Amino acid sequence: MPGPFHIGQINDTNVAIHYSSLIGFGLVAWFLADSVFPTFYPGWSPTKYWFTSSISAMLLLISVLIHELAHSFAAKSRGHQVLQITLFIFGGVTYIRDRTIKLQEHIFIMVAGPFASLCVSIPLLFSLAYLNETGENSALGAILAFTGIANGFIVIINLIPGSPLDGGQILRSLISRSTNSMIGANNISVRVGQISGWLFVCFGLFQLLHSSYISGLWLTFFGWFLLLAATHEWKSKSTENDLSPISVSQLMYRAPKTTSPTSSIKNLLDGFFVESGETLIAVVENDVFQGFVELTDIIRIPPTEWDVTLVRSIMKSSAPITIHPDESTLTALNIFTTNEYKQLFVVQDGYLVGILQSQDVLRYLDFKEQLQNR
Repeated sequence: MPGPFHIGQINDTNVAIHYSSLIGFGLVAWFLADSVFPTFYPGWSPTKYWFTSSISAMLLLISVLIHELAHSFAAKSRGHQVLQITLFIFGGVTYIRDRTIKLQEHIFIMVAGPFASLCVSIPLLFSLAYLNETGENSALGAILAFTGIANGFIVIINLIPGSPLDGGQILRSLISRSTNSMIGANNISVRVGQISGWLFVCFGLFQLLHSSYISGLWLTFFGWFLLLAATHEWKSKSTENDLSPISVSQLMYRAPKTTSPTSSIKNLLDGFFVESGETLIAVVENDVFQGFVELTDIIRIPPTEWDVTLVRSIMKSSAPITIHPDESTLTALNIFTTNEYKQLFVVQDGYLVGILQSQDVLRYLDFKEQLQNR
C-alpha cells in the first residue's frame, strides 16, 4: 500500500500527503456536488456544482494543513524540531522530533491547532452572513459556508478528549502528570477515543436507517476512521513506551564502513557498493563526519567520469540523517517514519561513532514482543 508523498516545504518543515487525502478530496467533492449544494443552492448547472464543490474540497484540505501548521509553528516557537506534516483523509499528523515535551508546552502546541481553525472559521462565517444579507445565491457564498462550517467542525471534533484528537492528547498529558503513569493515561485517552468513534458510528447508522442517507454514511465512515485511529494510537504509544528508555547507542553498529572525500567514485563503487550491497555510505575526513553519498548519486554520473570524479563533489549534507548516540531510539523511529533514508549516522562532537538502521529498531521491537508473548 503506498505511503505519503512529499509535496514541498513550509517554514523548513516537510509537508507530505497520504493517498487517503486524495480519496477524501474526491468523496467530499462528490458529496457536495451531488447532495449538499443542490439542496441549498438549487438551479445551478452541473458544471457549477462540480466546480464549486472541487474548490470547497480543496479548501478543506488547505484548512487541515493550516491546522497542522499551527501545531508546527507552536512547537518550533518552543524550540522543538518538526520533522514532517502528513495530511490524511480526515486530518493530519505533525511529527515532532523530541517527544519529551513539558506539560505546559504540550498543551500550548495542541491548543494551537483548534485555535487556528477557529480563526479561519469565524471570519468566513461573518463574510457569509454579509453575503446572505445581499440575497446573493452565489458560488462564493457556498464556498464560504462550507469552509467556515468545516473549520468549526474541525475545532469541535478536536476538542473531544479522546486519542488521537488534540483533546485526547491534552487529556493524556494531564492524567500522566497527575498519576505519573503514561501507560494508564494512554489507555484512558484511547478508550475515550474509541467510545467517541462508536458513538459516531451508531449515530451515523441511525441516520442511515431513519433520515439522511448521505450524512449518515459520512458519520459512520468518520466514526469508523476514528476507531481505527484510536487503535493505531494505542499501538503507537506502546511502541513509544518500549523505545523511549533505549538510547541509540544501545542499538547502533559501532564500526561502520566509511569513505574519504578525496576518493574517486569508481573506487567507492567497486570497494563498497558492489561488495556490500548497501546504498549509503558516510564520508569522513580526519575522523570528522563530513556527509554521505548514495549509490544513486554515482549512477547519475557518466561511467567515463568515475575515475576523475571525487566523492567530495557529490556528497550530501549530513543534516537530515544524523542523530546523537544519547538520543532515544523513539526519536530515531520518528526520523525513519518521515524520511526516505532507512539509516542514520550516529555523530557525537562531530565524529562518526556508529550507524543505526531502521531494521535494527524493528528487530528490537520484535524481540520485545516475543518476550511479552512468552
